[in-house]
Amino acid sequence: MASAQGLYRALVRRFGREIPEIQEKEQRKDNTDKIDRAADYIRRHYSEDLSLDSVAEYVSLHPSYLSYLFKKKTGDSFLHFLHTVRLQEACRLMREKPDLPLERISELAGYRTSTYFYKAFRQHFGKSPRDWQKGKS
Repeated sequence: MASAQGLYRALVRRFGREIPEIQEKEQRKDNTDKIDRAADYIRRHYSEDLSLDSVAEYVSLHPSYLSYLFKKKTGDSFLHFLHTVRLQEACRLMREKPDLPLERISELAGYRTSTYFYKAFRQHFGKSPRDWQKGKS
């Protein structure tokens, strides 16, 4: 009987140390998958009214935790990543459809107001959308 208890204790000691490591590794992989899913969701739904809360709900994470993990994995904040995706789309539209009004481009890129689009664009590129567009034609 004593040897069975000894074996049991040895197994608990051995696997008691490994199980949390395995669980932690699985959790990190799961979180990485969720951040990848969040980034992909943003890329596919940039033109919609996205928020940290809505994306967090989509990937089943608390918004604060999603924000923390997103920054840790991508190096960008959630909002910076969203703006980058939207601005890349705006640039693509300005190149491919130069006759499209900037107000319409801002809508298609996911900005609620053209004023906010102009401000975000200038902050990101250091010039207005119109000046950027002139430089690309």
